[in-house]
Amino acid sequence: MIPFEWEGPVPDEPVDDIPSGQDEDTTIKSTITPSERHVFRKIFDDLSRRGSLAKRAPPPEFFDDDAAAEAEASSQESTREAILSRFPPSLRRAAEVAMGMRDEQQDHPTSRFRSRSPLKRDEAPELDEAAQELESMRQQIHMFQSAHLQKLIDECVTDAEVWVVLEREVFSMVEKLGIAQPQSRDGEVDTEAQETGETVATLNMDTHGPIYSSHLLLGLKALDNNFAQSSPLALNVLPRVKELGLASYVLGVSTPFYNQLASIFWHRYGDTMAVSAVLDEMQHAGLYYDRQTQELVDAIEADLDSFRDGKLGVFSNIVGTDSGYNLQVKVTFARHARRIRHSIRFREGKRQRK
Repeated sequence: MIPFEWEGPVPDEPVDDIPSGQDEDTTIKSTITPSERHVFRKIFDDLSRRGSLAKRAPPPEFFDDDAAAEAEASSQESTREAILSRFPPSLRRAAEVAMGMRDEQQDHPTSRFRSRSPLKRDEAPELDEAAQELESMRQQIHMFQSAHLQKLIDECVTDAEVWVVLEREVFSMVEKLGIAQPQSRDGEVDTEAQETGETVATLNMDTHGPIYSSHLLLGLKALDNNFAQSSPLALNVLPRVKELGLASYVLGVSTPFYNQLASIFWHRYGDTMAVSAVLDEMQHAGLYYDRQTQELVDAIEADLDSFRDGKLGVFSNIVGTDSGYNLQVKVTFARHARRIRHSIRFREGKRQRK
């Protein structure tokens, strides 16, 4: 569990099943308490709404889910400064870096790194040149550290060894970035230290903050692909990120990370409910869907049709009668597909209008 508190009332609402690993009976269990879930929604709703005020004009022919997707994608009512001011000091820098990374993912889906504050075109050329040099240095650091982590992972013989590497090289970055949850002597969260931001950072947030997110994705892919079978430890990466605190979660999760996790749940376990939970959590976290998300959902829909129609033989006829592949699941993924396609169309249209 993530031990943190947030000022203000916390509504008593049911907790959705959020994918956080599988136990021995392969059931999905949530690792988020109601109060934690309220905080995630509060913060990431702000992330998805920030920016300039956008006009809302949802076409009437869309389903309710499409209208909701457009409303969410176009609600830009809060400025960056207003949102950041609502974070405790200990989370503010992580949130700022994470917000910048998500801007970059929206405008340039293939890019994984972004400088903190790009200069305007009308600024002095010498400042622009200095900024480019700084960006180049950060890119080199990013590439070097990614190559170093990949080398350490490639030397691992077992998934347990990979996990040790992730603990030492990746999860430890949370404390080094100065965003770890302060602990009191009795092991409880030191809320006073958290509010005052009394943590010591040994890594620069602007340089190493984005590296934390990319390292998590690299580790997740390694646990899934580096061995004869996908390691069950892959399902422990997200719970570990959450366990390290809200700042770890804000800074660490990304659209590619969730796409990879959803792919693992489907291709390795055939778990439609877990995939649906991942897609819902992406929306709650204010993350953008992308073409990779759409391709996965389209593939799942096609597979569900094949199972139901018995196109894959006698076995598919049996599987098609299972509750995990019933009509309700098909309806659920049709809803996900509509939401994802509309979200992508909206963002692409918005970029073209710039």
